[in-house]
Amino acid sequence: MNKLIALSMTLILGASCSSTFYQVFQTESTNLKRENNILVYEDSVCRVSYDLYANKGNAGFSIYNKTDKTIVIDLGQSFFIVNNEAYDYFLSRTFTNFASNSLGKSNGMGYSSSASLGTSASKSTSNNVNRSTSTSSGSLNTSTLSSLTSNFSSTTHGNEVSYSEQQFVKIPAKSIKTFFEYNIVNKRLSICNLNREPLNKKPDSLSFTKETSPLVFENRITYLTDSLYSKSTTINNTFYITKIINMVENDFYRLDYTYGTCTGNQSIDKSEIPNYDSPANFFIKYTIEY
Repeated sequence: MNKLIALSMTLILGASCSSTFYQVFQTESTNLKRENNILVYEDSVCRVSYDLYANKGNAGFSIYNKTDKTIVIDLGQSFFIVNNEAYDYFLSRTFTNFASNSLGKSNGMGYSSSASLGTSASKSTSNNVNRSTSTSSGSLNTSTLSSLTSNFSSTTHGNEVSYSEQQFVKIPAKSIKTFFEYNIVNKRLSICNLNREPLNKKPDSLSFTKETSPLVFENRITYLTDSLYSKSTTINNTFYITKIINMVENDFYRLDYTYGTCTGNQSIDKSEIPNYDSPANFFIKYTIEY
């Protein structure tokens, strides 16, 4: 009996439990304005839109070509920058998959503070064949113009299809393309005076200015225009943190109940509505073990 009691106590003491929390980031930007549910930067040529709201933050963007002529995004001169550390948008990758699979490919990847990156394709190798160069004035070699196609070019070998990533991405007139490569954060930020476990189940927060923000991130996007794609323009969209809030799960969501009638019986549908859903906000979900 004593042995059974001792074993039970060991199992109880050895068992761990955990609690789930959310860290919410509120941001401001230097040259974007909010329109409905997106953040927008606009010049005479293009319109760049953002919606940061996602777990770990969505640093991706969509570019709409306002003009009547094709423009080209130069990914080789476009970067995601976090606290002055730059990450390339053009990684010169080759994606390989079985030819029987869908031809539509996503090149989305996640940002890691250690710069450790992984691909979504079944195989990936570095390849410089499709990398084209431009001079300091932004002009292109004539051999480059033939490679100004979509995000990927493909070749078939037996039962496999290889997709080579393209440095130059065309956006036709009056159309839009979306680019996603990195998340904004990959783990909770640990900051002095901000409780990772909010006391008394109340959210704990800290506010920042642009100068004191613990995280400043930027998309630096270069596009080419005119008939020879010889004129380059670089857009800088910079964001900084204005507030970080740590909270329990019940503060992150609110419950919404919908009452309905189905075949004479009353039904109740319950859904969770995020309290901080905004194109200028993002969050990260984290767990603490006890």
